Amino acid sequence: MKKVKQFKRVCAMMLCAASIATAFAGCGNSTTTPETTKPSGAVSTSSGDKLLDEELTIEMLVQENAYAPISQDCAVLKAIYDKTNVKLVLKPVPASDYGTKASMYMATNNLPDAMAVGTGNIKDYARSGMFLNLSDYEEYMPNYLAALNTPERQMDAKSLYLDGNLYSFARLEKFRIGTATAPMIRVDLLEEQNLPMPKTWDEFYDVMLKIKEKHPDMYAMSSRMGTNYLLGQLAFPMGSGGFEEFKTNNGVYYEPDQDKYLYGPTQKDFKTVVEFVHNMYEDGLLDPDYAVMTRDICWEKLSSGKLFAYYDNDTFAARTFNPALRQIDPNARFDIIPPMTNPEGSVRSLRYQRDWLGHNIVISSKVERPEDVVKFFDWMYSDEGVMVTNFGVEGETYDMVNGEPIINPELLERYKDADDTISAIYSEIGAGSNNFALYIDESWFKQTSDPEMVEHGALIDQWTEEGKMMNVRNSLELLYTQEDVERLKTLEANVITLFNQEIDKFITGKRPMSEWEDFAKQLEAQGATEIEEIYNAAYDKMKQA
Repeated sequence: MKKVKQFKRVCAMMLCAASIATAFAGCGNSTTTPETTKPSGAVSTSSGDKLLDEELTIEMLVQENAYAPISQDCAVLKAIYDKTNVKLVLKPVPASDYGTKASMYMATNNLPDAMAVGTGNIKDYARSGMFLNLSDYEEYMPNYLAALNTPERQMDAKSLYLDGNLYSFARLEKFRIGTATAPMIRVDLLEEQNLPMPKTWDEFYDVMLKIKEKHPDMYAMSSRMGTNYLLGQLAFPMGSGGFEEFKTNNGVYYEPDQDKYLYGPTQKDFKTVVEFVHNMYEDGLLDPDYAVMTRDICWEKLSSGKLFAYYDNDTFAARTFNPALRQIDPNARFDIIPPMTNPEGSVRSLRYQRDWLGHNIVISSKVERPEDVVKFFDWMYSDEGVMVTNFGVEGETYDMVNGEPIINPELLERYKDADDTISAIYSEIGAGSNNFALYIDESWFKQTSDPEMVEHGALIDQWTEEGKMMNVRNSLELLYTQEDVERLKTLEANVITLFNQEIDKFITGKRPMSEWEDFAKQLEAQGATEIEEIYNAAYDKMKQA
């Protein structure tokens, strides 16, 4: 039962690695720093082989998770100095406080020299002049522009521009195992009753009922982030949309069939989604604590056999739930359900977005040596920068085998029994998405992950090629005017307040589904229709840019 007892620590590390991108800050206005902050092994003289001829100190305000502490003495920081002549001085802030800290800097126009912000922050503050306009320094960032301006990123790249100018270095994907929010089910419980893998949403509901009948003490599903998160996972594949991935405070979504943005809850198919969840509640399939359940409690139930299905990140099964379940029953395991035919007769699903466009490095417009600052961040997108920031030092933290970076055997042996081997290694050496990398290469996951996770990734890539899956677009920031920004703040607050006040009443039966159409009209009156108009005007402007 060791794995079950440790589930809280496991889940926190998983989410840190899969869902939470590290926040940065940093480029020093001064060129000196206390000796205690200097990476060990660094020298004070410059080298012609380094990226910069003159040494540069960069202070980085970093988001630090308690389960992945950041070390100033890590291998990646040393390698960065050796390759670039840049000394990174870390200023860690607890992850729970980072948003507040970053907002304080921007609200007072007292920024560190560079920091990580959401794309919405750029939309809110870039026009004030506090961020360096990278479009004035394009000659110093060829690697970044080459990575950003690829055909598959055409629309995403446009979303990063504001008034024709680029203000941030976005975290991009070099390589990642395919991951998606997907329906997962305990296949051992299907096999127990010789039940087939469901191909439609109706079949999915039927097999959940049969498992529940056989195991009345179990529930089928819950949510780790409340009602809207649960609805967001189900809405798009069932034919509607809204609240997908982590955007639980906004019901707007991109509808590919119409090439436009819609407010999900006011679309006729959204009622089908709410009815589905309501029926789960009535039939005892939905955990009655779904609306208030915490992530840790949900994970405990999935890891201990109290829940037998979920619709969320597919990798959680191979990385967390299945290892824990095997301690209870060697045959117990979750497996992925292929995209199912919805009530409209179509098959569609969402996978996680290609890049981390909501996580951007901005540089203060007051920074000294802006050309060198831009040149340094651009280096992170070069071949050399990718290898250093994702894998560390060849011969020390990794070895090249048949063209692939393979974790150093001694390093792998040291953490082979860790709850999350890859996160533990990343934490020690300062590599990957948990730390400083901007062009993410997760090749090491192929070496350390459960083979089932790799197999699921291949299936997700296959379903994407077949048109059954598409990248979620909820981080695509449109070309709003400043007036749009202010108007949306008011409208979205009004609409989401009304939605949140009423939605659980429909799910629990306190309000009948016969009133849903009237409720949708109330949402439109509160501003849902105008929100759609603003989004689509901005989207049309982006397409023409």
